[in-house]
Amino acid sequence: MTKICLVSLKNHEDKFTKEVLDTIARRYELDMVFTRDEEDLCSWLIKNDASLVSLILYNGSPETLTSIILPTIKNTYIAWFHNSSWSKESESYSLHGYKTAKSAEEFLHILNKEVIYTPNFKNRVGEHVENLIAEQHIEKNTELEVLADRVSEVSTQAENKEDIEISTSVSEKVIETIFSANYTERELQEEAVPSQNGEKLLTSKSTEGKDENIYFERSRKLQQELFVNHKWQGHQMIGIWAPLHRIGVTSFTMNFSFYLAENRIYTTVLEGLTEQHALKDWLKRYIDIPKDWVSYAKAIQTDINPIHTDWTFKSVKFLPLDHDDTNFKWDSKSLETYMTATNIVDITLVDLPTGKMAPHTEESLKFLDELWILIDDSFQETVAWNDYIQALRKKKNLRIYSIFNKSYPFSQEKRLAKELDLHLLTKIPSMHEQVMKSYYQTEPLYFDNEIKEYLHPAFEDLSIHLFGKVFDKESPNTEITKQRWWRRALKSLNG
Repeated sequence: MTKICLVSLKNHEDKFTKEVLDTIARRYELDMVFTRDEEDLCSWLIKNDASLVSLILYNGSPETLTSIILPTIKNTYIAWFHNSSWSKESESYSLHGYKTAKSAEEFLHILNKEVIYTPNFKNRVGEHVENLIAEQHIEKNTELEVLADRVSEVSTQAENKEDIEISTSVSEKVIETIFSANYTERELQEEAVPSQNGEKLLTSKSTEGKDENIYFERSRKLQQELFVNHKWQGHQMIGIWAPLHRIGVTSFTMNFSFYLAENRIYTTVLEGLTEQHALKDWLKRYIDIPKDWVSYAKAIQTDINPIHTDWTFKSVKFLPLDHDDTNFKWDSKSLETYMTATNIVDITLVDLPTGKMAPHTEESLKFLDELWILIDDSFQETVAWNDYIQALRKKKNLRIYSIFNKSYPFSQEKRLAKELDLHLLTKIPSMHEQVMKSYYQTEPLYFDNEIKEYLHPAFEDLSIHLFGKVFDKESPNTEITKQRWWRRALKSLNG
């Protein structure tokens, strides 16, 4: 049965002309269905068999996308042209956002070059890759060509079967290799992503001796498996530390990571090396351990398939330690890999062990862009750490800031920050009762709407510090808009 390309591109007719769309339709053997606007598109999806839709070209609102389109489709590639767009992979769809006119043009260029493969086109992947290799003269022995040969071989073996099914893992690997989020092969190279033959490690630090470093190869594989599907605007690695215990480092790190992810910042939380690891236990309160999960640290130290390290929760990629990870040999090379393999995302928050730093923790500071120190009303005890903090700053030439956690009306945040000679980024109000209660709950504290009201002003301060702006707030009428869409859709369904 012929697959469908559903088009809703109001005000994009200059780029997506009828000639361009006809070319796409012929190349990918699609029937084009044109809709007038978002409402018309939603009506079509509800009235017709959405499983026939393989490709959607859409430039409508996030509300319509998340409330109606995504829950309805299955095995569909969505190209979303919107200044608030984002990218996401799931079992039901592959969503890729294009924020600018330039990226939209690049998308069309990629389609015309036959580089992109939408879901359910597995029987055509081998042919496309062979054509691409012939046209672009890709050198022998590259990972891309080996994958193409494997895909072609599987296609040949299956061509007499009623249902031609190319190995999903192979075809998905080809897709990831050639097309990652909004990036073409040329753009990936310009952004210094590891090359397909593994010659570069994405890090601004020294790469001396990388060709002899087994951790480098594992790092490259981790980057490909864990982080390749997303675009970033320049990685930042922020260490979060407290000199005193029970200040709330892990709680703050998780809450802030959820806030960043909620605002479409691709975020990873990395647990600093320690025998007193806690992040895994925090996550187990909210979600089961992923099947066959192995820690990121273990994947660096062994040849385990890195795909099993993925522990994504609430759109944040968590990299907790496991119980035996500190038993591995951690030298300068393995530590560098541990601290730099996440450099392919927007931001990495490193949950550092509290108190005086072990040698490996202190060594890891050189990979940070900034160190944020959490402080509270333990005034004298905190000031006693001043010499230690200043020695760290001087020794590591590191930008260090303070965040006052658990602030009360009587707290003297600026005075303490001045005593420590640290710029105060923000203060977070005390939520002691809510925090204590959250230890018995199965949903992270951040997702309580009342808690968000407490946290958002501080997190907005931090977003200005990191990105130079406050994220756009969701419209208060979003839920009303969603309900209105569903009412319209049901009305259309009933004729």
